[in-house]
This record gives sequence, structure tokens and C-alpha cells, in this order.
Amino acid sequence: MPSPRRLLGAVALVGVIGVTATACGDPNAGDAAQSELEAFLDDRPLDGYRPETVRAENTLPFSGSLEVTMTALDPAALDPQDYESAMRGVAEHVCEFAPEADASVEWGFAVGRHSTPLPCPGDGPETRLADAAALLGELTQVRGVESIRYGFSGRLDVVAPAGADLTSVQDRVEEVARRHTVALGDEAPFVMVQGRPGETATVSPGGASTP
Repeated sequence: MPSPRRLLGAVALVGVIGVTATACGDPNAGDAAQSELEAFLDDRPLDGYRPETVRAENTLPFSGSLEVTMTALDPAALDPQDYESAMRGVAEHVCEFAPEADASVEWGFAVGRHSTPLPCPGDGPETRLADAAALLGELTQVRGVESIRYGFSGRLDVVAPAGADLTSVQDRVEEVARRHTVALGDEAPFVMVQGRPGETATVSPGGASTP
């Protein structure tokens, strides 16, 4: 039969474990952060934009991440010279969100079928948001591109129209992205180009095959 001292030690250990688990919050931190964000925007709606959850991930018990893109409802109302002020206004609004769940949050900003990072104030150099706005403005002008979506961590997924030269499109997109690595968190851009789903695009001689 266990001694009273051993029983007391076991009870104390269970109590410590229980307190630790309670203090950690929701074990599904990514999902919890998404629910918290929905409540935040219900209380403080942002006119002209809708949030699109790219990914809510429960990385570990009580730890996770959330990736959200704020999409303009009327992209035609924004000219490239308006992107920086629009992004700054959105960032000042959404970056006040701080989830109680232990989850990191990354933001994107989208105009039509193009998106870019949305840096929060204090997230890296002061020039990062301006650089992200310039990146978005230049990407929307790249010929032979139907959509460019920033996939977080420096990845740009590009869709080109049927018959486009994928290698040429990739070279142009990479050239723009390399000028704006501050927007990408100083990461070397990774560009993935593919033809429109269900249609055929071309690859110039020596180019990489379409994924």
C-alpha cells in the first residue's frame, strides 16, 4: 500500500499538471485564434474588406498559427497609388488583434486576384509596408499574369493565361519580387508559375516544367 507521503506527492503532481494545462489556454490554438478574430471583427467591423483565412494551424498542443488575408470588396476603387494608404489603414485596424490563444498571426492584403504581405506597424523596418504596397502595385502590372497570391514565407504563386510562356512570366515576377524583399521579410522570393487550371500553358526551351 502506498505511503501517505507518496500519495500526497502524486496528488500534488496532478495538481501542478492541471494548473499548467489550464494556464496554457486552448489546446487547438490556431482554431481558437480564428474564432477570436471573428469575434474581434464582429465587434469592430472593417468596412470595404473581408477576412479570408488562408490557414489556421494547430502546430502543437496549446500552440499554433493563423494566416489571414484582408481582401478589398471593390478592388476597382483602388489605384496602385492608393495601395499604401489603404494597406496602412487596414494594418492599423487588424494589427490591434492579439489572440489570447498562443498563436502567431500573419496578415496578407489582396486586391482582386493579387495579394501581398500586410506588415503590422513595428513588424520589421519602417519601410516594410511601403515596400509591400510597391510590390503589389508592380505585380498587378506584370504582363501575362492573371493572378499572383502571396503564400506567406516569401512564396508567390502565379497563374498565367493559356498559351503564356511560363519561363518568361516567372522571370518577370522574380525580377519584381527581388526588388522588394523587405516586403517579404528579407527572404529570397520563391516563385511558382502555372497555367490556368484546366488549360495548357507553354514553357520556353530550357525552362522548368509546369507543376
